[in-house]
Amino acid sequence: MSEHTILVHGHPADRDWIEGNAAALRDRRWHADRWHRPKAIENRHGYRKRYYGQPFDPDQWRVVLLDDTHDHCGICTWTIFETDDPDSGTAYRSDGVWICTECHARFLTP
Repeated sequence: MSEHTILVHGHPADRDWIEGNAAALRDRRWHADRWHRPKAIENRHGYRKRYYGQPFDPDQWRVVLLDDTHDHCGICTWTIFETDDPDSGTAYRSDGVWICTECHARFLTP
């Protein structure tokens, strides 16, 4: 393996690309969470906005599941989805960006 390659999840990746992604995300506040299919609130006209638990008027809005089935790690693109497997179902999030547990431990934790 060359000095320009790094193993992430057991697979080779471009070191500069991985480290650049990590540097761009390092200053965020990350929270461990289980990935769940995202929700939105939708009005009677079909307008949707992401639902994060904020209060809404149930006479005007309803909660709907979005079609998203997964997200990708913002550093290595590992697939994060709803599962009991902690390597794929648990990750760190910040403002809609997800980071896998491996990248969080290796590149974002001092």
